[in-house]
Amino acid sequence: MLHRNRVVQVARSRFACAGALVVAFSSAACGSADESFEEVRTVQAAFNANDPIHVCNQDPRVWMGLVPLQVCAGARVFFDETFDGNGRTCGTCHDAANNYTVDSKFVAALPANDPLFVADDPNFDLELLELPDLRGPLALIRENVDGFEDLEFKFVGRSVTHTISLATSIARDPGDGTSADFAERTGWGGDGAPGDGSLRSFLDGAINQHYPKDSSRTPGVSFRFATEAEKDQTLAFQLAVGRTADLNLASVVLNDAGAAQGRNDFLDPMRGRCNHCHANAGANFVPTGLNRNFDTGTTEAPSSFIELPGGGFLFDGGFGGQGLEEPNHVTVTGVPDAFGDGTFSTPPLIEAADTGPFFHTHVFGDVFEPTNGIEGAVGFYSSALFTNSPAAQELDAFFGAPIDLSGSAVQDIGRFLRVLNASFNLAQAIQRLQATHTLVVAFWGYREDIQKGLIELADEEVEDAIRVLSFGVETGGGNLHPAQQATLINARALLAAALATTNPAVRRDKAAAARAAIQTAKNGLGTGMNFQLGTGNLMF
Repeated sequence: MLHRNRVVQVARSRFACAGALVVAFSSAACGSADESFEEVRTVQAAFNANDPIHVCNQDPRVWMGLVPLQVCAGARVFFDETFDGNGRTCGTCHDAANNYTVDSKFVAALPANDPLFVADDPNFDLELLELPDLRGPLALIRENVDGFEDLEFKFVGRSVTHTISLATSIARDPGDGTSADFAERTGWGGDGAPGDGSLRSFLDGAINQHYPKDSSRTPGVSFRFATEAEKDQTLAFQLAVGRTADLNLASVVLNDAGAAQGRNDFLDPMRGRCNHCHANAGANFVPTGLNRNFDTGTTEAPSSFIELPGGGFLFDGGFGGQGLEEPNHVTVTGVPDAFGDGTFSTPPLIEAADTGPFFHTHVFGDVFEPTNGIEGAVGFYSSALFTNSPAAQELDAFFGAPIDLSGSAVQDIGRFLRVLNASFNLAQAIQRLQATHTLVVAFWGYREDIQKGLIELADEEVEDAIRVLSFGVETGGGNLHPAQQATLINARALLAAALATTNPAVRRDKAAAARAAIQTAKNGLGTGMNFQLGTGNLMF
């Protein structure tokens, strides 16, 4: 498992031969490749080691045009930079090998000294940094989304949102009545960023929340804020992770009958009605094409509250609790018990089936297996929590009837989302293996850590696809495409051989054979699932 992106770290010293490697890789002016690599590694080991632009100017993915320099630099900030804080990076909670999120299965596999658990370190004064629930089944983190003025009272417990396909999901819909002070939709509430409320500014909010060395959160002492260049770089990387455009579901044809029916139910406004708020299985509202906040009743879901010291409960009120001294939103207690307006940002669904459990408190789906339980999230929309919510009432009035998820609709929509997610997994695996092939052909055994890192990430995606297709049998969602699963199991064996070899030719051929098998399996799922993928998928 490629946890924490440290198993295959990009080395801090890189080859540089007057900037001419791409043009003249074999040139005598640089000497023999093996001798030059080792010599320059030694000379440059301590030179500009922490400058992401310098590091990326020595990265063969940049040399070959696979990844733009700015995107590579942003990845280095995202995965490597601690901002003089407690040791965490963005990648601590958003690991590329775990779909850029955190779940209880992931948490349980980490060593006790992982930076995720830095609040346990007696060397730091961080008693109020995290919740005990981080190590519980829901794997919730502490978020002071409404301000830091009352650390013991004013906070919520939330799951970690994945950061995949942000380019498709952050454009704010002003029609939902939320404040324009937040320029873009970030975090579960859509109001996760400080300053102008943009994704670019989100980095400073994350540093303030999760990186401090002490509870005072004093800039320059507890941590440092990002530079303007680092914010630009991180933004470029984040916008290049996952998909950079939505699908056209009208062009998607699925080979599994249940998934095909699920697609129809998903699109039918009188049946599943899913597409109205998740256009093309993305995150945008059909009438506007923008991301809209909704109050869907999730504030009242089980385990959606924090039990406060001295008694009482505080629920998560979603968007807009900043600057309030007392709770202003009523959920289930009959009195104000939450900060905010009860609305949350709409997440994309193509990425959903392997990033469970679901919603902002992980209360739907299998808490021990992130690829299981998407049917539970679909079934939420037939529950009283949703049908009594402001969002449901608004939609029912618009369409003249409530959602109809009777019969096998929940299972069929689950199958549809599973196939979409598996196809997306396989598209990313193919992208990474194509990049591996390019690097092996161009540079043979040089920087095999990058080549193997891409193969490991590809294997993670194939494993996810298999699990997404095979889990959920008890809810009617699993046991999908057994022939394709068998093909993918064979592909994983080829990838294991590619990782095990020290021979670049064998690595090239085994990875290429695996890529062909993965493409065959993807084709067997259906047609029209042509994902526009970002270059950030090639970074770790």
